[in-house]
Amino acid sequence: VASASEAWRGELRKLGLEQIITARMPEFLHNPRAMKYATWCAASMVGLPYVVQELRTHSQSAVAVDACFCTIIDILDDDVSGAWLLQHQRVEADVLNASDVSLLMDMVVQSMLLHKEETMLQRRGCHCLALMVRLKHLHLLPQELLCRIIEVALSTIATTSPGSVRDSSYCLRQMLEAQVCRGEEAQKEEQVRTALKLELHRQGAVALLHQQMDYFLELEDAYRHSEIFEEIAACLFALNGPLAALSAWDHYLLVSLVDVDGRVFVRGAGMKAIFEMGRAEASTLQPVAGQILAAVQSFLADDPE
Repeated sequence: VASASEAWRGELRKLGLEQIITARMPEFLHNPRAMKYATWCAASMVGLPYVVQELRTHSQSAVAVDACFCTIIDILDDDVSGAWLLQHQRVEADVLNASDVSLLMDMVVQSMLLHKEETMLQRRGCHCLALMVRLKHLHLLPQELLCRIIEVALSTIATTSPGSVRDSSYCLRQMLEAQVCRGEEAQKEEQVRTALKLELHRQGAVALLHQQMDYFLELEDAYRHSEIFEEIAACLFALNGPLAALSAWDHYLLVSLVDVDGRVFVRGAGMKAIFEMGRAEASTLQPVAGQILAAVQSFLADDPE
């Protein structure tokens, strides 16, 4: 009802439904389904501020944190569909100021650090951070916070869980991919992205990404993990550029993709990442347009269909 109509949301709040749900939250701490329903219901009326409130109150509970993370995704993810869609709250999320966004992101990071052994929480936390980091330009967010996000993302990538690797590399991609801005803002944004790239290089991100790429390519069901290959390819593009990706002696991703015989799904994922990242920064593709064209032609020659 709250999702369907703004007027109904107001009436439900007048009846005190938010307070009733909040008062009963302790009853749901050992009931994941009830906790998710309750958090989702309250957030359908109030939005992300309710999630902040719950993370403050129940951050020690993995059940409560999971419900909050799922609710953030339901509000912010454009790919979410179905009965749990909360995108009527997305408009309000888009107008949050930078300090509000920073606060929520910081609380997500803190919650992840409190529950390091919970694989699903690490995965969903990275998904939340990936969605939130695009709400504001990077230069408006605290540098320390961005470094902490890198820390939890790299920790999550270093697992064998497909969902964790996908969502954490997606988080890094969202941080590294250029946003649309001009003038002084564009310069500030580029400075922050450059600093993040240096930090990722310092922490060995490139080697870790290659390690995970190799691991998933060796799996019998590697074809199921094209999203992982795409996100890793995008990260490597951002960290080393398309020229490095095309250098055989550097063993970067695009070469690997083109040389993997018959694995169309891997090649396609790599090409998709190259062109999507290049669309945001067209100048990076111009010097290597010939090499990329040759790679595409080789791809098509191997699999003309």
